[in-house]
Amino acid sequence: MRWRALGRWLSQHDGEQKTSLTRPVLHVLTAHLMTLPPTAMGLRHMEQTKAGDDDIEDLYASAFPAGDATNPSGNYNGQRATGNGDVSKTLRARNRKRRFFCGKMASDVRLPGLILAELTVAATVVAGGGYGAVRGARELRAVLASHGAAARVAFAPPTPRKDLSALPDLRIALEASGTFMGMSDELLLQRVRTQPIVRFKLNHGGSSISFRIDFADGSRAAWKPTQTNLQTIPRKEVAAYRLNRLLGLNAVPPAAPRAVSREDLLAHLHPESLALLPRIEAETIFGPGGKTVGTASYWVPVIKDSGFDTPEGQMLAQTWLSQGQHIPTDQRDMAAQLSDLAVFDFLTANPDRLSGGNMKMSPDGKQLYYMDNTMSFFVEPTGNLKTREALMKVQRFSRGTYAALDRISVPTLEQVLAEETGTPYEILTPAEIKAVVARRDVVRQYVAVLINQFGANEVLAFP
Repeated sequence: MRWRALGRWLSQHDGEQKTSLTRPVLHVLTAHLMTLPPTAMGLRHMEQTKAGDDDIEDLYASAFPAGDATNPSGNYNGQRATGNGDVSKTLRARNRKRRFFCGKMASDVRLPGLILAELTVAATVVAGGGYGAVRGARELRAVLASHGAAARVAFAPPTPRKDLSALPDLRIALEASGTFMGMSDELLLQRVRTQPIVRFKLNHGGSSISFRIDFADGSRAAWKPTQTNLQTIPRKEVAAYRLNRLLGLNAVPPAAPRAVSREDLLAHLHPESLALLPRIEAETIFGPGGKTVGTASYWVPVIKDSGFDTPEGQMLAQTWLSQGQHIPTDQRDMAAQLSDLAVFDFLTANPDRLSGGNMKMSPDGKQLYYMDNTMSFFVEPTGNLKTREALMKVQRFSRGTYAALDRISVPTLEQVLAEETGTPYEILTPAEIKAVVARRDVVRQYVAVLINQFGANEVLAFP
């Protein structure tokens, strides 16, 4: 109480308040002392906060009874002086003098002590802050050093292109899935690699820069350049397509690297996209030669939303893929595709599938397309939270996809994902390849646990 009264009393005086730089700290440090009994300082605080002379006279009347040496008239005993204006004025003057003396004494005696206490607290705070600053600087240097090391690894020079001639086993594995929408992969890849581009039209509705490009032969492709948006890494779309083929799937549109010069992009820009030219120039990254290396994917002519990225669709998919639950006969093939998608997204570490708009299907509702895979292949050996949760909701898998996991190894991926002629980057870095293999092991272990619990026929429920 005495310390809190002191703080409040000082806060009423302009001169003292200006020196109280650490007054909030003192209030915190002395809060536990508020239960101490009141003293003369506490009473004096109450006097200072009562503005009227009559109230102060009441306080002194109770403190000095009638007949006291300081109250010879004896008329204070709980009553105000009446009928004698001179006496009243004299007493009031005496009270004002007494208050002035008390305030001056408090200022002369208490203020230096308070200032000393404040300086002590301030010195402690400054010393602690100085230590924290030194410690923080050390931590910051360590973090920056680790980031610098990571950056040096991430931006290491690309390795020489590997020879793909000795891959008979992989070619056999890809034969069954060498078409997309009834067309040869090689035909579609040849188009997106070499067909002259006659028009670039910026796609709307996304955070990244992407174009629909029209070729001279009338076909189309989706093209994403190298850009400032770090969530869009075009080379990873090529990696997703090739991994999809390695697993025997045909759900990712064929994709290949495609370099475009600044002159060609601006010269063939669609009139509707001219208004967005400042954004295109600001976010597209061109190399020293004036070219940007992006990825061109076959443009699926007609698609629709599958609805499986909605809460209702996710619940339906989880029901189909849970042990003991019924799958309608006409939906077994779709259930198998949803199971494969969960495995595929876990292997590619793609957390963006269920964000909305990334689960498309054919107009007849029979074929899922695994589109937009540029935010993927993170260096996470156990996957990320979203893809792990999606995988752990699946208890039924494709027997063929599970067997195809054996094809995923570091040497195989290095060959399948080797850079193409004329492309100045690796499709995946060595660290990204090792992370894919590590995530393959997680899928294997998870399926093995389910097989041990429910049996192989129940877990490997799809062809």
